[in-house]
Amino acid sequence: METYKFPFFSIIIPVYQVEKYIDKCLTSILEQKFTSYEVICVDDGSKDNSGIICDEYAGKYPFIRSYHKANEGLGFTRNFGMEKAQGEYLFFIDSDDFLPNASCLTSIHECIMQKHADMVVINHCTCNAETEVMNTENAVFGNEQDSAFYFNNNCFTPSACFKLVRRQFIVNQNIRFMQGISEDFLWTAKILSYNPSIAYLLDNYYYCYRNFRRGSLTETTDISNINHYVQILRDMTELYNGTEMMSFFLSKSYFDLFMTIVNKFGQEELFQIESLNYFYTNRKYLKLGRLRKPYILYIMISIFGIKMTMRFLKMLRQRKEK
Repeated sequence: METYKFPFFSIIIPVYQVEKYIDKCLTSILEQKFTSYEVICVDDGSKDNSGIICDEYAGKYPFIRSYHKANEGLGFTRNFGMEKAQGEYLFFIDSDDFLPNASCLTSIHECIMQKHADMVVINHCTCNAETEVMNTENAVFGNEQDSAFYFNNNCFTPSACFKLVRRQFIVNQNIRFMQGISEDFLWTAKILSYNPSIAYLLDNYYYCYRNFRRGSLTETTDISNINHYVQILRDMTELYNGTEMMSFFLSKSYFDLFMTIVNKFGQEELFQIESLNYFYTNRKYLKLGRLRKPYILYIMISIFGIKMTMRFLKMLRQRKEK
């Protein structure tokens, strides 16, 4: 077993109102066979017993540290954890999620030792919020290092939890999370704008998240957030540097955010929002990298316009749900 002066992994856990789930999260880490890690729990002003539970674990295990701060949101809480980290690679785990088996860190470590990548993208699964039964219906596994394949099959997502990043890479580029909804989009775009080396570890599941994901795109339904989504795209577009990975990510982000808006809001609401015209005037970004679904959406918007495309997509969704 290799020894390290500093922990190999810094596992950063933002904690907020998760007294029902934090035990499972921490226990799944303690069960890991690979033990060169530190756990940084950051309580973001929880009003339940989440922070107390973290303190109890920190009292038992010297490699677990528990911090408390006023409520600021997920992005700033992760930034706080990064400032405390000492490990070689950063691993963000949401406090209601867990590692699905005891070999997760071992396999990730082996991948890093083989590839020496700045970023490792890992496979993940969802589970029922209460029963923890894993959903494997849409599983995609593979060993090839083909970014286009994984983008087309939704394996590369914006989530910070599904990728580990070399800490020194983050420090050197001074990359931080912004505060607000969907902060992972811009964080990932900032990383990709600096051309990191990337490895994929998708032969098994290495992360399991509960499928209610508070504050995620799928849970956020406030109509006022559409303007925020558009601003995210504007900020990401400014970072575009023409590389293949940025082309894939920007194209997929335009597609994901457009489909989120279509799926979550009614037609009458949507057609009154002028900022949606942004998708039409900037539709060229959908065809970057020629990913399947974004490219099809680009053709539809170009031919039929925003309103007709939205009507058609909503009709397809309604038929699928019947």
